[in-house]
Amino acid sequence: MAQTMAEKMACKGDFQKLCPGVKPGDGRPFACLAEQKEKLSPACAKVIAAHTK
Repeated sequence: MAQTMAEKMACKGDFQKLCPGVKPGDGRPFACLAEQKEKLSPACAKVIAAHTK
């Protein structure tokens, strides 16, 4: 999944907080965030929603 810098920045804090042991690559960060969508910040939730349609 290609992400823009703005999308990465929108989810950076959520990724660091919710997925501390997940290594970047192969879609792992996205999968981790998608599994915890009810805990995401509004900005990151929009990014995840846009890529799961």
